[in-house]
Amino acid sequence: MKDLKEKEKATKKMVLDPNKTNAAIVKLHDTTEKALEKSKEVQSTQATYFKLNEGLHSQV
Repeated sequence: MKDLKEKEKATKKMVLDPNKTNAAIVKLHDTTEKALEKSKEVQSTQATYFKLNEGLHSQV
């Protein structure tokens, strides 16, 4: 009987609070969007360096 009560407590702890879950999803979404923006910036910078590098090699 004691094991059953412990399992019930553990199960109740496992049930997620919808407000916390939604907040976590929103935070994850925002973080993902920021990372995507940063990735685009990095790609743009890499493309610029690649063009500059190509220009330097074509002058040699």
